[in-house]
Amino acid sequence: MKQRLIVALIAAVMILGGIIGKPPKVSAGEPQTKAAEHRFRVGKLNNMWKVYDSKDFKNRVITAKRGEKVIWSAMGSDVFLHFPDSTIFGATEASATDGKELALVVSANAKPGKYTYSIFCAKEKTYATGDSPPVIIIQ
Repeated sequence: MKQRLIVALIAAVMILGGIIGKPPKVSAGEPQTKAAEHRFRVGKLNNMWKVYDSKDFKNRVITAKRGEKVIWSAMGSDVFLHFPDSTIFGATEASATDGKELALVVSANAKPGKYTYSIFCAKEKTYATGDSPPVIIIQ
């Protein structure tokens, strides 16, 4: 009798644990829209270090909104970025190694405006130009 009671209690605990341990069901609801991404390269273009749109090399100005992601790909050098205001991305400095990407999200605290920033290319100890110097516009 005691064995049946113990087995029944263990079974009850396992069943309740299985029910309680399951994640809650979530209804589909409205699909969330993915935040926009802005992909730029830092690399040699016409023998000069440039910051340019990965889809349109003529576009050298980043225009982004709060919550959007800006991605820089380092092509041919380690790169070091310096931003004039920490509210843009939450820091004033960032870096990427050659062949890697740096992804930063525009902060919810970013103030709208036009900001110049700098990118130092370690390989040739020079700064990349974009819109000479690189520009990011926060809308």
